[in-house]
Amino acid sequence: MKTSFVLLGGTSDLAMRLLLPGLGEYVRASGADVEVLGAGRDEVDGYQEQVREAGADVPARYFAVDATSSEDVQKLLDATSGDRTIMYMALAPAVAVKVVDALRDVRLPGDIVIAMEKPYGNSADEADALDEALRAVVSEEQIYRVDHFLSEPAVNRAALEVSANGGLERIEFVYEESLGLEGRAEFYDSTGAARDMVQSHMLQSAARILTGSASPEASLEALESLKVRPGSVRRARYEGYTEEDGVDPANDTETLVQLELDAVSGVSVLLRTGKAFAKDRKFLRLAFAGGAERELQLYDGPLSPYGTVIRGLFEGDRSVSVPAGGAQKGWRAMEPVFEAMAATEMEEYAEGSTGPEGWE
Repeated sequence: MKTSFVLLGGTSDLAMRLLLPGLGEYVRASGADVEVLGAGRDEVDGYQEQVREAGADVPARYFAVDATSSEDVQKLLDATSGDRTIMYMALAPAVAVKVVDALRDVRLPGDIVIAMEKPYGNSADEADALDEALRAVVSEEQIYRVDHFLSEPAVNRAALEVSANGGLERIEFVYEESLGLEGRAEFYDSTGAARDMVQSHMLQSAARILTGSASPEASLEALESLKVRPGSVRRARYEGYTEEDGVDPANDTETLVQLELDAVSGVSVLLRTGKAFAKDRKFLRLAFAGGAERELQLYDGPLSPYGTVIRGLFEGDRSVSVPAGGAQKGWRAMEPVFEAMAATEMEEYAEGSTGPEGWE
């Protein structure tokens, strides 16, 4: 069976750096028959070669379209030659909701799968509006709210450990990157560490670990139970951040955030994420009753996180998707965090250091 992979945002950083390499991994592992139809507003030459250089050795075509136009999207879908279609929206939330609205007037394939990249809206209300728009054109089973951390082997192994052993007392989730902005200043400066990482990846992963399962209902309950610990929220940015090209100092954007949450179950959760560190530190640490600890490194699996996401989309594995209502609960859990951040002094740390003194 041939699959048409329609990629809106076909030349984006996400597409070239993560999605297409993940697609290539999956195709090599599975032998899947795939064509890529990349789309964007600008004219692009040599797209086939760009896709191959990104790691996906599959037939690829590029279409300069306005994805918020029903007519343009219809022409794009009419150009597919596969037996089924997966549409991946590697788009900003403000654009994605306009594209979904345009789909109301498009003849969609009956079995189309629509994958939405995070952030899923910029608030609980925006996530509700996006859900409403999507459900007007496809069923819930056809919607994937992608969060590639949910496909992380470390996250799923941690959930299994909790399920098997019980007695979980604490989760520490640290995600520190040596990379800085890497050409993503426009996106990152309007987002920051808390919105980019905590609201989505870290909260959704913590909820899955707390439940010890991939049950959507259990994850939603766990998300709702998380409450920020008063006085625990700290924020900082690396020295020189506001001088980076594309950064607006008025945005007061953090590049590092740390906070602690408490779950109704009595488990404490520490989340820490930031950029421009001396080295990468990406791990989960679990502490159990009796003193036992388990540390799991991220990115330790046969496929990359996005390779696993692609496999989930192609094979119908919904564990790579945030459940319906999950994004909204994530945004609501963050509301007191954002309030605390606004009232918290912005600290600084040297680029290439281990972070501000006195943290952790």
